[in-house]
Amino acid sequence: PKMEWRETAELYHLSFDLPGVDEKEIKIDLKEDRLFVQAERKSNFEAQEGRSVRTEKLYGVYSRTLELPSD
Repeated sequence: PKMEWRETAELYHLSFDLPGVDEKEIKIDLKEDRLFVQAERKSNFEAQEGRSVRTEKLYGVYSRTLELPSD
């Protein structure tokens, strides 16, 4: 996913663009100097009668690994 990363003297501020992802589906893990972010966007479109004409939304698992400065 696309993201923004800002840094101040005290902290890092990371913001990820995860439209349609339930907060419960976001996993964040920090190991040494690597930040792992994983999220899953599930389809809420229930199978109904008829055929799908067009689908442009992306569903599935997103993941990012960021190497943080070691200062």
